[in-house]
Amino acid sequence: MVKELMDARLLSDARVTFGGSGPSIVDSIVLTPAGASALAEWSEFLRKESFGYKIGDTILRVLWVLVGALCALLPDIIRALS
Repeated sequence: MVKELMDARLLSDARVTFGGSGPSIVDSIVLTPAGASALAEWSEFLRKESFGYKIGDTILRVLWVLVGALCALLPDIIRALS
């Protein structure tokens, strides 16, 4: 899995050398800018696919339809009250 991410250039292996009494090399795997972007996109996709997001989005759309219907009926309501 890590090899595939490295081949896609989403992860990179880094070798860091520290100075001092002897050469000390630390190997680590780091996230590339492309990997960070892909991770943010994946996080956004998962958020939008969640049940809570879909319910909230549906409720918001229904509320906008109700507001539109109220605005369309507003002149008739004002005439009836006059």
